[in-house]
Amino acid sequence: MLEPESIDGRRGELSEALRRVRKRAGFTGERLASRVGMSQSKISKIETGKMVPTAFDVERILRVLKATPEEVEEISALARVANTQYQNWRSSLRRGLHHKQAELATLEATSTTVSFRV
Repeated sequence: MLEPESIDGRRGELSEALRRVRKRAGFTGERLASRVGMSQSKISKIETGKMVPTAFDVERILRVLKATPEEVEEISALARVANTQYQNWRSSLRRGLHHKQAELATLEATSTTVSFRV
């Protein structure tokens, strides 16, 4: 089964932003975990992008870290995008990836131009 860490997108930006705010606030991962009522390993997984935090988790973390309104807005938006991408991927797995492959094959067959960007 694929895990959230295999999903591309904003997940990396989210984890980096949360880590940056934590460090700016002068918290260790252990201290933050204690203050928000999470395990230190969960904080670590969130900050390394191995786990996609819920919007509620992000809200609790940002409140404890006294994030600026701009940081709250930016990081909350990243969390919404990361969770949406993860849910879309989970939905594809439930339906069966052959449906997604068929959808992409049709899209490719009907396209006049195909480009690949890294």
